[in-house]
Amino acid sequence: MDEYDKISIQGGFKYAPLENHSFDLQFNGYANGEGSHTRTLNADTDIQRNSLIFKHNWLIGDQWSLETVIRGADYERIHTQKRPWGELVNFNRSAEKQVEFEENILFENGNNSVNLGMEFSNSVFSSNRVLNGQQQLYSRGVFFQWHREVSVKIDAIIGSRFDYYNSMKVVLSPRLTMMYSYKQRWKFRASWGTGFRLPSFMNQYIDLDHIQFGYRILGNPDLKPESSEGITLGMEYYHPARYQISLFIYQNRFKDMISDYSIEPGLFTYENVDRVSYRGLEIQGRWIISSRWLANWGYNYLDNRDESTDRMIANTQPHSASIRVSFKSVFGRFSSAVKIKLVGPYYPEEYIPELGEYIRSKSKRPLFGTINATGKIKLTQLFGFSFGVQNLTDYTDERYGPFIGRSIYIELITEI
Repeated sequence: MDEYDKISIQGGFKYAPLENHSFDLQFNGYANGEGSHTRTLNADTDIQRNSLIFKHNWLIGDQWSLETVIRGADYERIHTQKRPWGELVNFNRSAEKQVEFEENILFENGNNSVNLGMEFSNSVFSSNRVLNGQQQLYSRGVFFQWHREVSVKIDAIIGSRFDYYNSMKVVLSPRLTMMYSYKQRWKFRASWGTGFRLPSFMNQYIDLDHIQFGYRILGNPDLKPESSEGITLGMEYYHPARYQISLFIYQNRFKDMISDYSIEPGLFTYENVDRVSYRGLEIQGRWIISSRWLANWGYNYLDNRDESTDRMIANTQPHSASIRVSFKSVFGRFSSAVKIKLVGPYYPEEYIPELGEYIRSKSKRPLFGTINATGKIKLTQLFGFSFGVQNLTDYTDERYGPFIGRSIYIELITEI
């Protein structure tokens, strides 16, 4: 027998004692409990996640403003496995505490705006999978961004970040973006930038049995940082009363990319891939059918390759498309949406532990799709409920997923 409980609470408080000062306090609380009980094993997982965000905005004259942000968050997960007669099989507790401080200074003058800032963060992670039971990560960063309207038709943005992580060297991440507007409704964009990402504590040390969705994730403590460089070209046509369509092509190159992969059906972990290139094309559209109906659609083409072998990254799905149709009643008391996603045929790959590598299947996985439907009813100003059906057609694949078939849910919503 499987059990699943979830509770989430969120709220906020705003206060503006003076015309040029405002304070904002937001909090979120989340608790999740999962249980799977059989004749031979009882498994229970309890997760708690809380966060608190404080913001202060100060308008200093007509051109300057200062924003201060302080964030605090804590996470705890306890996983226990016991025999029905009380024998303890496995106990795992993971906890993470984070504190972040951010300061932003914004200057605006005519066609120019400059944003300067700094960030400080400190994270402590505790787990029985970590050496000495605990690890600490702190980072320090400064950033700037200059936005200039070169002309009525051309905008340019130049920016960069300088980050320092524990004993690592300073990491520089520049970026450049330009946009050209043509006849009010056409926009052409180009951007270039570099990036850097440390493996998170979860990437390295997570050990999650996700009973509800039928899979397990195991962290990899030997992961290395990831760096990247990318370029994007795009165009957009916008009709404010009816539709919008955009087209983007991009190429991103990664070194030591942090990627997830399947060790076996239902068991996932993370790895570094030495040199990877992501190339793709993305088309998105929006159609305002009427004041109550809205349709969104999209198509994606992916060509993700390991450059050292020129092979596709495992389980890359080159072709996918989706369409979402939503409805909202006149007074907003009822809303609903249906989303259909299709994945085109592709050659899946399986990880063979004995060989330590992926083997490409000799046959293509055929076209498949999923349908999700959601709804929300607002009974009063304080109460309402939402409901939905995930994977309406009950499509499953024991080897590649989705592993869970049709699921139905209903949630009570209370706003105080």
